[in-house]
Amino acid sequence: PLSHKVPRTEAQRALSKTLEPPRDPMDMPGAIRVTLQPGETVFYNSNILHCATYDSQQRRATLHGCMGDIRGGSTRARNVLQHGLLWMKEDRFRDTLDEKGKMMLNSLIEMQNSVKEDVGYSLTN
Repeated sequence: PLSHKVPRTEAQRALSKTLEPPRDPMDMPGAIRVTLQPGETVFYNSNILHCATYDSQQRRATLHGCMGDIRGGSTRARNVLQHGLLWMKEDRFRDTLDEKGKMMLNSLIEMQNSVKEDVGYSLTN
C-alpha cells in the first residue's frame, strides 16, 4: 500500500500507535491480505506497516532477513540483530553455507560484536 513511502495517515496512526494489533488487520486503511501456505515465502520492504495473525495450534517458523550497510551503525544493527544470531552461530547452520555465505555470516557476527550497547528492540520506541 506504499506505506513505506509516506507518513502514516491519522487512521493508520490510530491503529498502529501501540504494540497491540488491530482486532481485524484488514481495518488498516490500504491493507492487503497475503495468505501463505507451508513452504511459501513473501518478500516485502520492512518499512511498511505490517502485522500478522497466526493459529497458535499450528507449528510455524519465520525467517526475517534484511540487508543493510555498516554505515548505519547501532541503529541499523538493531533492526538486524534484535532477534538474535544464536542459531546462525551453530555449526549445523554454518556448514550449510558456501564460502560467500560464510563471509556474509562472519560480517554479520562482526557487526554484532562491534555493537557495545544493548541493541534493544525496534518496536519499543
